[in-house]
Amino acid sequence: RHSRNWRAGSMLAQGLPLEEVLSRMGMVVEGVRTTRVAHELAKAYNVQMPISEQLYAVLFEQKPPKAAVEDLMGRGRTHESEEVSKAWHS
Repeated sequence: RHSRNWRAGSMLAQGLPLEEVLSRMGMVVEGVRTTRVAHELAKAYNVQMPISEQLYAVLFEQKPPKAAVEDLMGRGRTHESEEVSKAWHS
């Protein structure tokens, strides 16, 4: 509860937009920057990262957190190491 990432996530879960969350925090929330970079790298290397994709959608595309969780929980099962292997060999 004392971490910046946890507090920011809690405010997002309450429906506050990212800009307001960051304004209220008054300090850097590393997870926001990390999510953006992870999203960019995944796209650049054609790697599927479902959790990072949903986090990005919540943070930067105004996707409701509940919808992101539902999308994650409803996706088909895959073996992630197979996805990574495909990306490296393409």
